[in-house]
This record gives sequence, structure tokens and C-alpha cells, in this order.
Amino acid sequence: TIRHTHPPLRAWLRGFSDDLYDRTRAGLVASGILHQHTRRRLGGLIRADTYLPTDSKWAVIARSRLRYLAAGREQPDNHTAALAGLVADLGLTSHLYLDDDTPALAARLKAIAGQHYQSVRDITAAVDAAVGDLATAAYR
Repeated sequence: TIRHTHPPLRAWLRGFSDDLYDRTRAGLVASGILHQHTRRRLGGLIRADTYLPTDSKWAVIARSRLRYLAAGREQPDNHTAALAGLVADLGLTSHLYLDDDTPALAARLKAIAGQHYQSVRDITAAVDAAVGDLATAAYR
């Protein structure tokens, strides 16, 4: 019998990562979270496009959900558990503005993501591996 095997998640993520930033930005613009702002410099010769948040509440909501999760005041849903794992793997725990010990907080967020669905664990493991690959790429 022919078995359909799924490509490893890491290879799959690399396969569509070329335009991931552009697609993510386009989705955020389409949903109204970001808006495009164009500035012209040097008499209109140079055009610089920036994308700014339409409302600051989205960052506040994400941070507060992670803060409540870290404090044990809220149970994680799929999105918050994945976000917790990504924040921990990318080293962004200091941006949560908690007075906790940052390494302990990162370990707690990784543990929360690790106790969730397999897909959340796979994605956070792939991102952690990609960060490790980038960190050691200069030594190859």
C-alpha cells in the first residue's frame, strides 16, 4: 500500500516562509488590524510604506491574555497556548512587563504550550528549532 506521509513540519514551514511576512501583513491589513501609511521624502522621489496598528487594543489584549495565563488566572485556549510557546521560544517574555524572573516565566510559558494539543507542540518545537538553526548558522 502507498502511505501518504506528511512532510516534516520544519520543512513545511520553510517551504512557504518566503512570502510569509507579506501574506501575514496583507491579512492584518484586510482584517483592519493594520493600515498602510505612505510617506514621501526628497520631494516625492522616495516613497516609504509603513504599516501601523489601527488600535492599540490588540497588543494590550495579547499581553493581558499571556499575563493572566502566566499568573494562573486563566486557562489557555488554542491560540493563547500557541502564543505562549512562541513568545517563550522567541525570547519575548521581557515584553510582557511582568516582574517575574524571565527564565522562569519562559519555562512556564513553554510548559503551558507543551501541555496543549499536538499541533501547538509541533509548531512551537519547529520555531524553537528554527531559532536554534539561525543562531548556529554562522558557525557552519
